[in-house]
Amino acid sequence: AAFGQADCVQLLLNQPGIKINCKNNIGDTPLHNASWRNYPLIIKMLIEAGADQTIQNKAGKTALNLATHCESKAVLKKRDSIISDAEYFTTKSDEEIPAE
Repeated sequence: AAFGQADCVQLLLNQPGIKINCKNNIGDTPLHNASWRNYPLIIKMLIEAGADQTIQNKAGKTALNLATHCESKAVLKKRDSIISDAEYFTTKSDEEIPAE
């Protein structure tokens, strides 16, 4: 997830027994990494595959806490909902994005 390569991520997600919530040495999961790097498509793929959004890294941060861009925050806040093109490309401040 760290490099934003959707095709590679999809190949990995299709592997039986994949540990989607595995952590690195600082406690980040693939979802943390995709959130911090602003990869909304990868975030959506990971969530749809069952990534746990409540996992905290060693600093106590969730993927939502690490999301640096509005698109990533919107995907994480909407969880499993489908995001329309208009919503995806609209930049909103944190206060304007409704929490669910």
